[in-house]
Amino acid sequence: MRLRIRPSRLALALVLLVLPLVSLRAAFALPTKSGYRPPSTLTKLTYRMLLKTQQARHALGRWRKLASDPAHGGQITETSKREALVGLRLERAGKLAGPIVRESTGSSEFIDAKGQRWDVKAFNSRFPQKSGGFRLDRALRKLETQFAGGENVILDTANLSRDHLQALKRALHERGHSHRVLWYP
Repeated sequence: MRLRIRPSRLALALVLLVLPLVSLRAAFALPTKSGYRPPSTLTKLTYRMLLKTQQARHALGRWRKLASDPAHGGQITETSKREALVGLRLERAGKLAGPIVRESTGSSEFIDAKGQRWDVKAFNSRFPQKSGGFRLDRALRKLETQFAGGENVILDTANLSRDHLQALKRALHERGHSHRVLWYP
């Protein structure tokens, strides 16, 4: 009876065995301006998998740096994880000039490639107003405080009802602040 091993599983096994032992730079000719050609002993699939592994490690390291909140002593909290995710997704979508970096004082979340400071705000329609749920007047006061400090705002609308979202958009437009806000999602 012959063992049948899929090429993709074999390639993955090679990646998992080889990557810790050999650096990617030593094992491969990395891309250059003139192009690259992986060594003939490796298949294109193996090379792509190793490259994706390196890119994934870089992305995870970047996410951790963005999630580390200086306002909380560099800790990574659930809120800071969400802020990092929102920032990276807006950067990838081209709505935020990248690469973004974490603002070091903790007064805002990110600084984009143009030097603009961004703060992430999230309001929640699911809580009663007495318990900190969404109130338009309170939300506008918070946002105007950010604008007065020279920051732009990323609004995470995941927990806002459709009615509250429309009211907030309308109020910001009437006050002339729509150009200082990015909406996510």
